Parts: sequence; structure tokens; C-alpha cells
Amino acid sequence: MKKSFIFLAISLLISNIFAFEEISDKNFMQKVSQKGDKIVIFYVPEDPNSKDLNKTLQKIDFKNIKVYMIHAGKNKNLTLGMGVEFVPTILFFKGNQLKDREVGAKDEKEFKKLIEKNFR
Repeated sequence: MKKSFIFLAISLLISNIFAFEEISDKNFMQKVSQKGDKIVIFYVPEDPNSKDLNKTLQKIDFKNIKVYMIHAGKNKNLTLGMGVEFVPTILFFKGNQLKDREVGAKDEKEFKKLIEKNFR
């Protein structure tokens, strides 16, 4: 009983830390090929830079931009296939075209500039 409660508590904590839609190598192409602007972030929950970036993301109103999270450790083939060497890595898609790639945590001002550069 105790183990179930601890697992549930940790699961809820992680889902609150990373509140954007989690995708994987199984549905990556489907999600990225949809119309609209998308940001795909490769992360590892335990990584301090991934945590810092997530704090920044929570402050931003993404309006019509869909944000997807990919656990780099659980999706190694996709991570390697997309050329991701460090986390967090942020990919900006306009439609189904990769427009830009950034590595590392960004503060709110930096991230908003990246959104403006890639989607406006």
C-alpha cells in the first residue's frame, strides 16, 4: 500500500512538473506532421536544466503553439535520430518543417524571443 501511494505521489509530481503533452517515438511523426506551430522539447526529468526550462515554460502563454515533451532517456532512437546530444533540446516546427533548434535552459525573455523569431 505504501509503495503504491509513493508511486502515485511521484507520478503526480512529475506530471505537474512537466504539464505539457508527453509524446514518444511512437506518435512523434503524427504530432509533428499536424498543421500549426509546435515546440518539441527533449528532456530528462532529473536534469536541473530541464527543470529550469520547465519553470520558464510555465510562465509563458503559448496561445496557438502546441508544446510537446519527449523523455530523451525513454526514447533513445528518436533522440539520436533527431541529433539530440544534450538536454534540454528545443525544436521549433512551423507546420511540419523544422525551423530552429536550441540547446539548454532559457529564461522567459529568451524563450519569448525564440517564439517571436520562429513563429511570428
